[in-house]
Amino acid sequence: MSSVSEAPSRKLTWHHSHRDHAGGNESMVSNTNFSTWSYPTANKRFATQKKMFHVPIIGGADCAQVTKTPGHKSSFNIGSIKFTALHTPCHTQDSICYFVEDGENRAVFTGDTLFIGGCGRFFEGSPEQMHKALNETLAALPDDTKVYPGHEYTKGNVKFAKTVLNNNAIQRLDEYSQANKETQSKFTIGDEKVRISTRLSVLHVDD
Repeated sequence: MSSVSEAPSRKLTWHHSHRDHAGGNESMVSNTNFSTWSYPTANKRFATQKKMFHVPIIGGADCAQVTKTPGHKSSFNIGSIKFTALHTPCHTQDSICYFVEDGENRAVFTGDTLFIGGCGRFFEGSPEQMHKALNETLAALPDDTKVYPGHEYTKGNVKFAKTVLNNNAIQRLDEYSQANKETQSKFTIGDEKVRISTRLSVLHVDD
């Protein structure tokens, strides 16, 4: 026995089309579009029911299996959590960052646009586009917004930045990254604004 229904609280969201981010979409869709469970019947034997769910794929226009690309600054909810899509073309032209609000808590998932102490490679864009993404779009978020990049590149970013502009902000980040394996969510948009002059001066880029 099976049935099909929408699953409004279940969505898959992606930043951009590169395979290290959206490459598993086909497999995830095939494995998350249904759930199966067993239940006892009147004769104490177990019957199995499969319920089919439609799971939207929300992401950049070139992402595999994408079903919806949200407009710039448009919002949607997953449960009670509000997501706002921020278009940040440069690393790829379909790059999207997601500003997330859950009560008083705020975070931004930046994909390969903003890293802690660095930014993404300009595979499909220009310095002007990255400038807009960092200094206009992301810098406009509240200072207490926690930053979740798509990769942990902080040690490499710091190593490069120290060769160009080893200021107090970079030194503090160096100390933290040496003492901690992971830095995502440990720094905020406000922290990154302090380091923005370094980022603009050296434009250290990552994958």
